Amino acid sequence: MLGATGVYRSINAGGSAWAQIGFNFILIGTVLWTISLSGDVATASNVSNWLAAPADSKEAEWSAIAALSVSGRGLLALTWMIYSLGLAFLGMAMIQSDVYPRWLGWVGLIVSVPVTALGAIQVFVPRSITLTLIFSTLMLLTTLWNLATGMWVARRVW
Repeated sequence: MLGATGVYRSINAGGSAWAQIGFNFILIGTVLWTISLSGDVATASNVSNWLAAPADSKEAEWSAIAALSVSGRGLLALTWMIYSLGLAFLGMAMIQSDVYPRWLGWVGLIVSVPVTALGAIQVFVPRSITLTLIFSTLMLLTTLWNLATGMWVARRVW
């Protein structure tokens, strides 16, 4: 979030509208990520309650766990899509600005688009090891892009 703020604030002329949109998407993605993690904590708490519940109330506790699991599954994929769209818009802003090298913007755009597609797929398809490996690889590439962007920002500041 802080890095996205730095990129967004550094683009003043060309691409500033794309940077604004990208920043807003990343802000929404951060909110969704926080809600998703809260749901994970609530699920763990409900599992504990389910294990400790008397036999006559186990079904009600299990319903709460199932509801949290289903909503968390959809929310996580939506979070991936929103975050990657934010990074794609920041990439487009970098391409149009004079502050960042164009290749850095293109890499961000190229890495972000498959994550958005994967998030859409994850909404409708059960999780599998193949999709998890694809996601892990794309997240590694996204993290390396974030590192390169952070190094570029740090170089310009100092």
